[in-house]
Amino acid sequence: FPVTIDYKSSMASDEIRCDLSFIPLTNKWGSETFEVSFKNTIEVKDQLKLTVSMTDMPPVAENFSQTIDEDNITIVKLPYTDPDQDPGTSCRPLEMQKIIEVKPCECNQGSCQVSIVGERNYFGEASFKFIIEALGKESNTALAKINIRSVDDLPLLTITKDNFIFEENAALDTANINLSDVDSEV
Repeated sequence: FPVTIDYKSSMASDEIRCDLSFIPLTNKWGSETFEVSFKNTIEVKDQLKLTVSMTDMPPVAENFSQTIDEDNITIVKLPYTDPDQDPGTSCRPLEMQKIIEVKPCECNQGSCQVSIVGERNYFGEASFKFIIEALGKESNTALAKINIRSVDDLPLLTITKDNFIFEENAALDTANINLSDVDSEV
């Protein structure tokens, strides 16, 4: 039976006392009948029925690290365990640092995930915290450390005048063409 039993006995004048302590083991439940006996000059027996009821335990969210690419939306799976094997029913990101939640956090058949992207053109360390809920019980707060890997962006070409008219004997139109690159000098 899933309990630890501790006892102590004492004797004061004509009274004999025996105290039993029952400590349920973690995540174990059920019922059991014990026979308790004490023997001095005569034997005294009695039965004791002990029932340990199940208590729903909250899920345990787990810290993790992951690398994603700059400016790309990434689906991130949020790791957790549940002592009672209850599936996660909802999730909630918190305290997003250099991260944007693109699609709300969701749990489906016990798998929880969130779609994220780093702030525009940012690469480096980022993070967020999250909580998982299973059957109304909230988990601890866990930390997601995100490393955003640099991705070379395409240069940007801008033209300030895009309507050119060429006629015979007409003056030549001019336009400003600018080339910029957020990753380096052009």
